[in-house]
Amino acid sequence: MSIDRRKLIIKPKPVQKKGQPFLLSRKLLYIVFGTIAFLLFSFFIINLFQTKEAVTPNKLEVNKTENKISEETIVPNVYQVDLKNYMVKLILLEEKMNIGDILDSVQIHTTKKAAIKRIIDEDKVYPDGTKVLLLSEKNYPDIPVYIIIESDPKDYEIISLKETIPRISKYPRQLSVIIKKKRILIGKDAIKSFIDQSHEDLLSKVENVLAWKIDMNRIDSGNIIKVAYEELYFKKAFMGIGKLLALEWIHRDTIFKAYLIPGKFDETGKEVYCTDEGLPLKESFRKSPVNYGRISSRFSPRRFHPIYKRYKAHKGTDFASPEGSPIFSVGDGIIRVISHTPNAPNGNFIKIQHDKIFTTQYLHLSKFKAGLSVGSFVRQGDVIGYVGHTGAADGPHVCLRLWKNNEQVDFLKEKFPLSAHIQPFEIELFRNVREYYSNYLQSLNN
Repeated sequence: MSIDRRKLIIKPKPVQKKGQPFLLSRKLLYIVFGTIAFLLFSFFIINLFQTKEAVTPNKLEVNKTENKISEETIVPNVYQVDLKNYMVKLILLEEKMNIGDILDSVQIHTTKKAAIKRIIDEDKVYPDGTKVLLLSEKNYPDIPVYIIIESDPKDYEIISLKETIPRISKYPRQLSVIIKKKRILIGKDAIKSFIDQSHEDLLSKVENVLAWKIDMNRIDSGNIIKVAYEELYFKKAFMGIGKLLALEWIHRDTIFKAYLIPGKFDETGKEVYCTDEGLPLKESFRKSPVNYGRISSRFSPRRFHPIYKRYKAHKGTDFASPEGSPIFSVGDGIIRVISHTPNAPNGNFIKIQHDKIFTTQYLHLSKFKAGLSVGSFVRQGDVIGYVGHTGAADGPHVCLRLWKNNEQVDFLKEKFPLSAHIQPFEIELFRNVREYYSNYLQSLNN
């Protein structure tokens, strides 16, 4: 058997002579230079992203801190109790509640709940926006030792649970007020762009004033909102937004104006706003049954139904909103129907007769406001239930239906009358208010 010896020949390694550099093969040179180029490119890219990220986390951290301060009010020197020594949990009321409603969301012994109800008037109603702070020892975070209730920056209540018998103390604040003005350019998302340029408390004030004219979510991109308002301070600490004093909404070539009339209130105790012509702003119906909900489906004689997968008439307006959000009555009226029918097409619904002309119906509720029954009288803005998706609904929303003279009509197109309950006020007072704030907001045009 012969062997081809050429296959066994091994070439010797080149010997490096003294003073002569080691010669690399062309292939190895490509690898070395390629590696160097890749490392330089990677270094450049990493540096570029680090430069961007050096700004971004700081911005996020600032926003997070600002949210923490505005939402949780963790400012040590504004309460009689030093919040630094406790674990603090915030409950922000989205609707009016009495002390019993508030205590139902707090984990304390039933005997202490009963004792608190004895020292606080059970009929006292805390408005939406009220801050409830639960203070717990750091070793026992689930057992509150203090409850702070602050419905107004001007004063607050502290309920002490350290003693066998709970104790309540009230503390007033002497606030300083600064008048501010702001111009807000509305973007694609009206609510987000407003908050980005301003404060969530101010958005709530503006939304409440515009509620009789338009739903905030329907304000077009490019619109401008100018406002004059109060900022409240205690010991140099920002405590929130006070009164909204004046508002201008610029929609293309149209300008809508509203002014607060000082010292004047309607029959429910709410402050009175007037248009530029001196007419009361309040109408008999709100423009939306939810706060910050978006219109997901309109009144239509022929709409493709997402559940039944066929075209049929949709004689209502759908307002999409998070599950459990409060639903408000759009006007004063008497409850005629409360239907507990979660499996029927309309789901749980409530029907309210407002007068001889108008009736409204609210569909797909998750549950109803406790204490309501057929025959109950509700005022405009009262909570009647909570957003759900019972019945033939593919997501959480409330379907609002409107009857006019027993015929279903489009809620968004209906022209509602002004409220007849505004008490008259001095025309001279209105003219002075209008002139002052019109000039005050004029400077924002520059």
